[in-house]
Amino acid sequence: MREISLLYKHQASSVRCVHRHSITATKSLFHDVTKLRLQRAAPTRLLSAGTVNLTPPPSTERSDSLPEPPPTMADLQDKFLKAAEEVKVLKTKPTDQDMLVVYALYKQATVGDVNTSRPGMLDFTGKAKWDSWAGQKGKSKEDAMNEYVTLVEQLKEKYGI
Repeated sequence: MREISLLYKHQASSVRCVHRHSITATKSLFHDVTKLRLQRAAPTRLLSAGTVNLTPPPSTERSDSLPEPPPTMADLQDKFLKAAEEVKVLKTKPTDQDMLVVYALYKQATVGDVNTSRPGMLDFTGKAKWDSWAGQKGKSKEDAMNEYVTLVEQLKEKYGI
């Protein structure tokens, strides 16, 4: 929850108006500020606006900048696709265990839970990949994408790009 503190010039005196609500995007903030200005009966002029985060611990500082909007699924997908390209061009090939985790998170993020039967007894690579993917079962696609992006960042630091 955020508190939006607005200072209006109302006729001859200054009036401080506090409005509390949840902000889901920056556009919502502008919409609410505009709505507050339109609801005033007498002519008013917005002198200043700021937001303060009310979630624990409460902030005592006033922020004059607007809050950043929460990351959207499109932003996450862009980061995910970028990470998928970056993992292909690492300077040094990661260990097989690292690559199994990369594979499992990629499959969980793109396909979801395992939807095939386990490969045969002589397909050692296929079984290892399947087992790694099956270990991610139940994880949401969004969580898998976040973990994938984080893992690729760690691999870039470890193996270079």
